[in-house]
Amino acid sequence: MIITIIFTGSNGDLPIHDSSTFAWSILLLFMLITGYAISLCLLYKKNNFGVLLNLVVYIFFIFAAPTIMSKYETFISTPSVKEQRKIINLVSDEIKTLNLPYSIDFDQSHKDTKRYGGRVAVILIKTVDGDVQEGEVDSILSNIPAGEVVLTIYSKNKDNFIALALDENRRIKQCVPYEICKKFNIKY
Repeated sequence: MIITIIFTGSNGDLPIHDSSTFAWSILLLFMLITGYAISLCLLYKKNNFGVLLNLVVYIFFIFAAPTIMSKYETFISTPSVKEQRKIINLVSDEIKTLNLPYSIDFDQSHKDTKRYGGRVAVILIKTVDGDVQEGEVDSILSNIPAGEVVLTIYSKNKDNFIALALDENRRIKQCVPYEICKKFNIKY
């Protein structure tokens, strides 16, 4: 937690990542120290076992709090299953409407969304032989619903792919692999 405070609150040589994380870290550290001090004073008068238990819990939370906060923030930022289904179904409907040779891997899409959090992952797999084509990618991109989405398009045997991270306005924020993005003239 102290390291989190240093990295998020400094503007010297250390980068500032998020001022809200800094504020939460300071608040939690203050609460932990206050709770520890009050408990220590009260329990010291009553029994030594309580003081020892309190000390152990305090030390545990000093080291575990940043991990717990990180897991909680990831959990909160992960889109709900309802939102995932909505976006995946909209993409599926667009693929059917455009008669594109792709199917959605629903299970992998849900797993990737849960694993990475923050954006809905949509995994498309080509249903016919051949590589991913620029026109197909353009068609999918022009008809994808608004929202933060990571779109990964694979060839049938998954040896060729393109992955695009889109923001809520459908602007491309990231594209990999670079060679295919350059070949398709995708600028971000």
